[in-house]
Amino acid sequence: MSLDFFFLSSADLNCIAAATSRHGAFLWDVTKGKIIKRFTEHGKFSIYSISWNHKDSRRVATCGSDGHCIIRNVDGKVIQKYKHPAAVFGCDWSTNNKDMIATGCEDGNVRVYYIATTSDQPLKVFTGHTAKVFHVKWSPLREGILCSGSDDGTIRIWDYTQDACINVLTGHSGPVRGLSWNPEIPFLLISGSWDYTIRVWDIRDGACIDTVLDHGADVYGLTTHPSRPLTVASCSRDSTVRIWTLAPLVTTLQMKLIAKRALSEIISTPEHASAVGVTPLLAGKRSRDLKAVIEKLSTDNIHATKLHMFSEFFSPPGGSKNIWELVDIINGKEMNMSPDYSKGVQHMNDLTKYKASEAQGLEIVKMSRFGAGIGTQTKDERLKEAAQIHIRLGNVQRYCELMVELGQWEKALAVAPGVSLEYWKKLTERRAEYLMSEDYDDCIPFCVATGQASKLIEYHSQHGHLKEAMLIAQVACEGSIQPPLVANSQAKPYNGVYEPHPDFVKMLHKCSEDLADWYFRDGSCISSMLSSFSREL
Repeated sequence: MSLDFFFLSSADLNCIAAATSRHGAFLWDVTKGKIIKRFTEHGKFSIYSISWNHKDSRRVATCGSDGHCIIRNVDGKVIQKYKHPAAVFGCDWSTNNKDMIATGCEDGNVRVYYIATTSDQPLKVFTGHTAKVFHVKWSPLREGILCSGSDDGTIRIWDYTQDACINVLTGHSGPVRGLSWNPEIPFLLISGSWDYTIRVWDIRDGACIDTVLDHGADVYGLTTHPSRPLTVASCSRDSTVRIWTLAPLVTTLQMKLIAKRALSEIISTPEHASAVGVTPLLAGKRSRDLKAVIEKLSTDNIHATKLHMFSEFFSPPGGSKNIWELVDIINGKEMNMSPDYSKGVQHMNDLTKYKASEAQGLEIVKMSRFGAGIGTQTKDERLKEAAQIHIRLGNVQRYCELMVELGQWEKALAVAPGVSLEYWKKLTERRAEYLMSEDYDDCIPFCVATGQASKLIEYHSQHGHLKEAMLIAQVACEGSIQPPLVANSQAKPYNGVYEPHPDFVKMLHKCSEDLADWYFRDGSCISSMLSSFSREL
């Protein structure tokens, strides 16, 4: 099944029109996301092309293998049916006359119809192609000018007002499929062919300005960006869509802008811009709109504004906006945290702010019971990414806390001294408390490192490890287990005699009593007396 699409977004409609080789044509409502109308007048025959009227959004034309071009309203009412001697492969509405449509037929002829009359006969029939005509396209800038692409490998330029072919473009070695007029430079035409190439033409003298060889199969479709007329997209049987720029063809215009030349040297009328020998000039609606805006501006910094506006006009999407945001920041303007700017190149003064904002956004998932949603990063993945941003920003404590939340205590404790020794001590104490609550003996080194002798004695006592508890109490009395913050300051006194803390002495006596009691209840009276005797000593 093949598809032919035409998109329209206007004040009264926001729909896509599509045609298929098997199932007729239909309208999609973009807002509702569903088909709202089907057109079945071609029956079981293939539809090759569908075209929406440029001037009247109520009218849609289709043509197909049944040899008909059918004009209808969007409500489905048929206005006119034009019978051809063979299959009709292309149709296109005039951009200047809402009642005029051209068709391309398998018999090699181009026909022009005028639907305001009741006649079903064409007003004009243009002959000259030696094989079927696949596409026809009216010029968006020059009234009465249209082109046609054929399986004979040529493109013909027709002047409706003169009833004549005014040029034949030769160079393709295969059937011509894609055709696209440039909406700003009247003499510029782009074509795509089964010979895998895209060609750029100057229709005034038939010269091929450029040939593109990047596609690996037949080139079928060509279109131009609606607000950036030098950006072109192509599609091919090689399963790729490629984006191109024609900006090198108008370098002189860009230089004139930089040199502060008058807009009259850059923007002209379609008639003047089409004259033989004239270097490229802009003549489309987009450039005229820019000119109108610029002429209303005050004289303050008008050149910078002009460069800004035309840089987006000449450039492909995705780059020029970022450049001018940087210029604004350099000039002292405060930037909002727009997604476009944060994804592009940022001013060095904004790097940390935007990265911190990114980390904060990643951490928001912690407050959601359901994570970030299907198809997105998991909670752990987002927190890990946030932690990596924080450590690069020098937010060591935030990194440690996220590592703790992810269960990666080793990483947190390894860098915690970078915050302070006091923070490392508190973090280690938290680790020890967790391990104690889970009855893990791995808590012992953490308690020793932080000088938590009392907690360690309590832990061993609760688990019946009385000998270990007594050992820890004795070591604490000897001063070998001390908090790290006072380890250096609490050295032995000047006389070389260490005075144990009274609390540790009490703990030692308590451990000795408990051990003696345990020996006694176990029937080891001698061991019980020895334990009590060692305490008295």
